[in-house]
Amino acid sequence: MMCPGGRQSRQLNAALAAVIASCMTSAASAAEWSTRANVAPSVTYTDNVCLTSSNKKSDWVGTLTPSGAVSAKGRKASLNVSGSVQLNSLTNSALKSKGCNGLYDDREQYSPEIRAALNTVLIDNWMNLEVLGKADQNEVTSRVSGGGDDLNRTGNTNTYYRYSITPKINRRFKDWVNLSASYTWDEQFNSNSAVRDSNRHKVNMKLSNATPSKWTRSIQGRYTRVQYGENFNGLSRKDTELANARLNLAYRFSRRWAVNGYIGEEWNEYQTTLNGDKDGSAWDLGVQWTPTQRTSISVGSGDRFFGSTPRVNIQHTHRRHRFSANYRKEVTFERDLRTDDLGGFEDNIDNPSVLSNGPILDERLAMGWVYTGRRSTLSVNGNYSEQTRSEDGEQSVFKNINVNFSPQIPSAFSLSFLAGWNEDEPRGRIDELPQFDDSSKSESWNFGISLARQFNNRIGLSLNWMHTLRDGNNEFNDYSENRVTATLGIAL
Repeated sequence: MMCPGGRQSRQLNAALAAVIASCMTSAASAAEWSTRANVAPSVTYTDNVCLTSSNKKSDWVGTLTPSGAVSAKGRKASLNVSGSVQLNSLTNSALKSKGCNGLYDDREQYSPEIRAALNTVLIDNWMNLEVLGKADQNEVTSRVSGGGDDLNRTGNTNTYYRYSITPKINRRFKDWVNLSASYTWDEQFNSNSAVRDSNRHKVNMKLSNATPSKWTRSIQGRYTRVQYGENFNGLSRKDTELANARLNLAYRFSRRWAVNGYIGEEWNEYQTTLNGDKDGSAWDLGVQWTPTQRTSISVGSGDRFFGSTPRVNIQHTHRRHRFSANYRKEVTFERDLRTDDLGGFEDNIDNPSVLSNGPILDERLAMGWVYTGRRSTLSVNGNYSEQTRSEDGEQSVFKNINVNFSPQIPSAFSLSFLAGWNEDEPRGRIDELPQFDDSSKSESWNFGISLARQFNNRIGLSLNWMHTLRDGNNEFNDYSENRVTATLGIAL
């Protein structure tokens, strides 16, 4: 499969856009539509606008955040779009006049947070189309202060735009076999030049037994091709290609016990300076225990070209409690780590990652616990991620814990408390260089309180205080800040 470039890519996008527009037009007349719109002016006071330890200066920043949502549902199609765009009054000249030393070439004075999803039937009982879109922000690198800051005061915030188009085939051939096939084209664009634009082709095909039985059998094939833009020295990189074929088997002994696994082969091509296998045989064997409808435990292990692949997944729900734990090792990409939700129950979009134009081995433990009481809600989420770049073996460890507590107070008010901790620990390159010194290691703490009052169906007021303390082991990454924000919410 050739990766389209230039003219071919534009032709493909134009054809797909025409198909999507046709689907939306045909569904619009019969769809049930709903809309909402809001606007939220706010003012923020900060005691450290530059986010430094040596040049602490206060400032006032105004923001305006229009938001809204559109949803439509017809007989064969559904559309959901929601989001907001925050505009701020903090200019580059204002930051420079206060002696701030950020990188402002790619800085923007707005922060989008938009989600879109379109699902439609192309051929009854045969083919569906799924289109997803997302715009949001993340940090350029966790080793510099100000990453993910919605005001982008150090230039370490990246705005990304991502969309994917996926036609899917699902067909059952009598009582013999189920066919599932999909092709996905997705692109990602970034505002900061340090984060590379990229596109991806992904093909997935699966044949499985059609009738329910204790045995579950399937044959599956996958192919992925990722293309990045130019790197730092202006040279194009070789595309990454990952392919595999697997035979999946599972057997259920009873309602409580089941075993599952696969055996297969992998064929991969990517740029690297390391010696080692890129492809080869792969296998996995695991067991699943479901003692009750509220509890599920799955454990297993196997082997792939990069080594062993232990895995554990625990899900438990009991009355007011909900617990989740997941441990795994998998090959992924920076473009996915930065933009996907890999956490527990709460939204955790901004997953830190190393800058990379190739595959990343991500060994991750994610845990979440939620208690929903009659008078309060408490949630705890944590992540431990050890990431290894395939191109040179550079390793980094990212850790974070977030706690949110919302007690019940008089009905017109809402109150919430939050606390968060995260750490970035560079560890150097495998078998090539000694471990880096800890000059790039950093950790930060966040504490916040939010109080809101809803006056009626259209107007609400909120007051938020946030304290951030960052220890970056040098004066450029070490700072503390207090922010107080007052926001007026207006439903239009």
